[in-house]
Amino acid sequence: DYNLPGNRAVQLLSDLTKSNVYLPKYEGETIRLISQEANALFKKIQETLQTFKNKINEPEIKAGVVIQHQSLKRNKQCVLAYLMERARRLERLRWQIGTNIPLELQQNMSPMEKEFF
Repeated sequence: DYNLPGNRAVQLLSDLTKSNVYLPKYEGETIRLISQEANALFKKIQETLQTFKNKINEPEIKAGVVIQHQSLKRNKQCVLAYLMERARRLERLRWQIGTNIPLELQQNMSPMEKEFF
């Protein structure tokens, strides 16, 4: 269920680590959606802080902001872990096969990953 904040990001990382393919297709669209979710969470945090600036120490307000912030952080951490794992796999591959990228792997790489390789 992607409706809860952070679920899409966790699924992105989970799919990569559970994949039977060494380098699965780059999930650029999913990363874009996660980024949009993170931006929405950030805006919601800002709105909450602005709206309740005099009541920010009330437990229910504080808890809501903390939960939103933790969801935002989890999104960032999952996307960064996804990108780092892909970079590690590409680095290992580069050491193993040199600069000639097999076509089946090229199709799964982002333009930035091709440049990195």
